[in-house]
Amino acid sequence: MQDFSQIDIVDLRYFNENLGDYMKEKEYTDILVLYNAAGFAEDASVAKLALASES
Repeated sequence: MQDFSQIDIVDLRYFNENLGDYMKEKEYTDILVLYNAAGFAEDASVAKLALASES
């Protein structure tokens, strides 16, 4: 099992920066996205994940 020296939490509902730029700046190698099914289907901030992949 892999350990991580640092874990950051980002709440997309309140995160107003460019997510892709933020991820590059922090040099993330792994990410975990947690949502429940209803929240994922209804939360407009999920679109930020798509924008992050374009950066």
